[in-house]
Amino acid sequence: MSGFKKLDDVLSVCGQISEADIVAAAGLGFKTLINNRPDNEALGQATSEEVAKWAKQLGLSYHHLPIPANDIPIDLVIELGEIYENGDKPILAFCTSGMRSSALWAFMMVIMSDGDIDDILAQPSAHGFDLSTLRDPMLSVRNAIAAQSAQ
Repeated sequence: MSGFKKLDDVLSVCGQISEADIVAAAGLGFKTLINNRPDNEALGQATSEEVAKWAKQLGLSYHHLPIPANDIPIDLVIELGEIYENGDKPILAFCTSGMRSSALWAFMMVIMSDGDIDDILAQPSAHGFDLSTLRDPMLSVRNAIAAQSAQ
């Protein structure tokens, strides 16, 4: 696998990875690996346990934050934010294609920063991940956070 796609200075994404890809990622300096695929999502997919073993052998921190299809649970957004802020960097997150990992990053950025949503969405878009359908849900999250802060 080639094509680790850098979303910012901390986090990059990619599609499904193999043991050799994890070796390559470690060689490129990645310190944390985040698996966003639920186990048994596809035939022949490495399990989280296998990926964790490969990561540990290379001294990488490992986190399994499985994102179900068509859903970005807020608890995973918060957990990614904690890893992003406090974990070893840089971080490589993967799923089937990188799309869900990119969406999780984008929701995290909406919550953690006051950056323009279109600017946030432009990062994944530059790598071929069209998250434009998430703009309105992201705006709703941003507005809910603002309303809570105002109370």
